Amino acid sequence: MRSTTRQRLLGHIGALLLGCAALAARATPVTTTDVTGAPGQPVDVVFDIDFGTLTQMSSFQFSLDWDPTLLSLTGASVTQGGTPFDALSALSSNGLLSTATSGNPQLTATWFAIDPATFAQLPPLALTGSVRLDFSFDLARDFPAGASSPVALSLVWSDENGFQPIDPQVEATALVSTASIPETPTAWLVLMALALLVRSRTGPRSHAG
Repeated sequence: MRSTTRQRLLGHIGALLLGCAALAARATPVTTTDVTGAPGQPVDVVFDIDFGTLTQMSSFQFSLDWDPTLLSLTGASVTQGGTPFDALSALSSNGLLSTATSGNPQLTATWFAIDPATFAQLPPLALTGSVRLDFSFDLARDFPAGASSPVALSLVWSDENGFQPIDPQVEATALVSTASIPETPTAWLVLMALALLVRSRTGPRSHAG
């Protein structure tokens, strides 16, 4: 009896481990590139997410975080397979969408495949191929020269069966930097000063006559 119970327990543990491994394997590739800008000027931070042949979501939680003292979000766009589309309108029309700004993280969005009027379950969101998220920021005018500030994206979802892993399937961070101001070497300044001094002493002089 104890042997049978133990075997069942081991079977449950094995199934749990296999399920965790399967969920972990669903981590989705994402790429981004660090950008360099100038204080007071705009930059675009781009995240490319590859959802493969088919990724279905019954819900998701999205977040984007940045330092609001150094960066100001001015706009965002979404393209799928190179074609722009209105993500907010599509999500609102096919489920229950909730967004929040100026928090911690700075921007969050939560979506459920649920009819907002009847709370009936709706078909899952289906994504294929590459989706590009492009966020436009203005750098603060007092953004320190040579400094960097991160923009962090996180996305976690439940699949069509309602399973959701502990860790986000998508996590990525891009750095927004300003160029360093090159310092003039001290030795070069000394040479320039000496050259000016010699020139002032050996320059042409006016003669009476």
